Amino acid sequence: MRRGGGVMDKLNWWEKRWFLALLVVASAVPLLWPETPPLVDVIGHMGRHRVQLDLANSPDLQRYFEFHWALVGNLGVDLLVELLGPIFGLELAVKLIVLMIPPLTVIGMIWIAKEVHGRIPPTLMFAIPFVYGYPFNFGFANFTLALALALVAFGYWLHLTNAGQLRFRNWIFLPISCVIWLAHTFGWGILGLLAFSSEVIRLRDGGAKWRPTLIRSMIAVLPMALPFLVMMANFGDGATGRTGDFFNIRAKLYALLATLRDRWLIWDSFGLAVALILLGAVKFEDRLAMSRRLGRRAARWCRPSRFS
Repeated sequence: MRRGGGVMDKLNWWEKRWFLALLVVASAVPLLWPETPPLVDVIGHMGRHRVQLDLANSPDLQRYFEFHWALVGNLGVDLLVELLGPIFGLELAVKLIVLMIPPLTVIGMIWIAKEVHGRIPPTLMFAIPFVYGYPFNFGFANFTLALALALVAFGYWLHLTNAGQLRFRNWIFLPISCVIWLAHTFGWGILGLLAFSSEVIRLRDGGAKWRPTLIRSMIAVLPMALPFLVMMANFGDGATGRTGDFFNIRAKLYALLATLRDRWLIWDSFGLAVALILLGAVKFEDRLAMSRRLGRRAARWCRPSRFS
């Protein structure tokens, strides 16, 4: 990376390509040995996928099941199984799909860190264990696949923004946002929030006032709004899922405590405590700080880092 005088800074070991590649590959290692991903919900999903793939040719399945496609924001793994299942068989296809989620997520984290800070901060390594957080361990495959895609897409958004390719960015993110929405609505929503907040900070840091900043930021993410029209068109037709219990505060607090939930409460809580201590250290340690483009909404008191 070049700095002001044109001199190439020496990369730290955690910034070198071999180490970043090792992080990406290592994120998939826990899933290599088991024949079926040991994630709670995946087995149930595989039952649905078996109906999806074999219903047309199985009189036994036809006695008990029907299968109908609908355009909803929750089809990521289903569509990939439709593509890969006939080639590899159901079990291997599901394993390959689930296997790619952690590496994709890590790639997204690395790309975002590089675009935001200009180089890779060592604190990235404290974020990577959350790839194997509760949603993934529980087997929310479409959910976590969409999140992985959203992180990679946000890295690309930042790259195009930093390169000044704003017009191309607006066009290319129309299809990108549709693909991520098709994987899972959550990923689409997260991408929109990340893009909007980063645009607000970019414009504010450039001296724009609040009202034009908010208007221009909304216009910037407007190309991602097409899936919202699809959702409105499908509203009430029974094809979409249901949500509720929005104000169950106890459940939401528990979800935060269970962020790394696996099977050992003490160990999982210890991992979360380390991350929280690191976040708290931002306020008291000059060498640690949170980027405004990533953390302003969550920690408004944080100041820009020297890497930003």
